Amino acid sequence: MVASPKYRDHAMAAWSGSFQGQSMFGTNEKGERFSAYIGFIGTGTGARTYKDGIDCGGRLSSMVGVIWNVEDYEYAYPLLHLFKQVRPDSGGAGTFRGGVSEEVAFIPYRAPSALDFSVFGWGVEVPASAGIYGGYPGGSYQSLVLRQANARQLLASGRIPEGVEAIAGQIEVLPPLARAVLGAEDVVVFRAAGGGGFGDPLDRDPALVARDLDARLVSPERARDIYGVLLDSHNHLDLEASAVHRAELRQKRCASPGPRPDGPAPLAPFTEYLSLGEIQGQVVTFCGRCRRVFGPAQENYKRYA
Repeated sequence: MVASPKYRDHAMAAWSGSFQGQSMFGTNEKGERFSAYIGFIGTGTGARTYKDGIDCGGRLSSMVGVIWNVEDYEYAYPLLHLFKQVRPDSGGAGTFRGGVSEEVAFIPYRAPSALDFSVFGWGVEVPASAGIYGGYPGGSYQSLVLRQANARQLLASGRIPEGVEAIAGQIEVLPPLARAVLGAEDVVVFRAAGGGGFGDPLDRDPALVARDLDARLVSPERARDIYGVLLDSHNHLDLEASAVHRAELRQKRCASPGPRPDGPAPLAPFTEYLSLGEIQGQVVTFCGRCRRVFGPAQENYKRYA
C-alpha cells in the first residue's frame, strides 16, 4: 500500500498491538464488596505515512471505548489516583511518530483491608505495535506494584509525584497474567501500549522533535540517540549541531557489514526507502538512501536488512 501513490495515505503502522486489563476486588469504607475493572486507558495509534499517530487515541478493536474518568472511579471505589498522564517515549520513533500512550498510578484509599488485584493480557514483555519502513515499535503494556512506597508521605508533605521515579519503593514488575495483594502502602502503576512509527527517525523534522520534547512526549535521551536532535545550552533547538550528529549516526549505520557498491541501475522505486534495480545482470532490491543492496529481487529484502 505504501508503494501505491493512490493508496499511500491509507497505510499506517500498527496501533497498540496488545492488551492488558486489570481487575480489583475488595471491601470499601462502607463494608460493601466491590469489583472494579480497570482495562481501558489511552493507548497510542499507529503513525501514518504523512502524519503522527494520535496520542492516547484508543484501540482499533474498540472504536467506541472511552478513557475512564478519575473522579467517577474515586467516587465508586476506594482508590486515589496519584497521576494520570501521557507516557514519554511510548510512541514508536519515526519520520512520523506513533501515538504515545497513557500511564496511571493509584493507591488504596479508606479501604479497611488489603485489596485483591489481578492483571491479564498479552504483549507485555515484547512490543507488539510494529513500526513500518524504519519506524520503531511502540512501547508495550506494563503493570508495576511499588511495595511499601512513600506515596502517602509525599502527599502529606504537599508533594504530588509526577512519575514513578518520584516515588520510593520496591518495584515489582508483574507478568502478563498475575494476581497480587495490594496493601495500604502499595502503589499500582499501569502503562498502556503506544503506536508504531513510520519511516526513519533521522528524517523527522527537528522542529517536531523539539515540540515533542517541550510537551514531554519524548525524552532528551531519545531525541539525541534515536532522532539525532540536540539542544543548545538554553534548551533551544540547535539545527547545526543536530545536522552534524545525524550525519554521524548515519555513518555508523553505513559502517555495518554488507555490500555497498556505488549502486545498481535503478529500475523502479517502491518507497523512499526501497527500490528495484539491476547490477551485474541481476535484479535486486536496494536502499533508496544509502544504495546498499539487500539481495535478489525474488527474495524477501527483510532477510538482508
